[in-house]
Amino acid sequence: MVAGLNEVRTPTVGGGNQAQALADTLGLSWLFASTAGRLLQQELGNAVLSRLPISRYDVIPLIYEGDLGGAMLRSRSHRNMIRLETEIGGQPTIIIVTHLDRGPLRLVQLDQVLAEFMRHPRAILMGDLNSPHADVLPRIEGRAQSAVCIGEPCEDQIDYILTRGFKVTDRGSVPVGVSDHPYFWALLEPGF
Repeated sequence: MVAGLNEVRTPTVGGGNQAQALADTLGLSWLFASTAGRLLQQELGNAVLSRLPISRYDVIPLIYEGDLGGAMLRSRSHRNMIRLETEIGGQPTIIIVTHLDRGPLRLVQLDQVLAEFMRHPRAILMGDLNSPHADVLPRIEGRAQSAVCIGEPCEDQIDYILTRGFKVTDRGSVPVGVSDHPYFWALLEPGF
């Protein structure tokens, strides 16, 4: 079991974070990667909860500013992707968790994340890509698959579980509750 979390917060004062609290309750390992932190304010970032042993992880910053069509653009906030290495079914597997900005560099960040995802024959990408299917699915067509909203009308969906080297055996979602996004889940097995 692996869960990717976005918009994870730390307390304003003191230690710990939401991922740690969930992991402690569920008996899982956790990793939190802050994307923004200011003195005496909450840190915000991405996190992973896992039952799988993680052999390595990296926190990779996403592009924050850049020249786009002759204009220097800047994201509204810093963003990152967590990249984990593990084994599933005895095979090396990469897991990526990210949350893209909604601003003008969103598509540049999307290309950055998808380039990392597509480098690996067995990979799972989870997160809020802040991008409709029209921006995401053509970029992976024939090389990866969406594990959610298969054959359903979901043009407005911005949260994804994308896979390479896996077959989706079951999937679903839980409606918006304490979060402002639904919770998506997928059961996977090796093969595609």
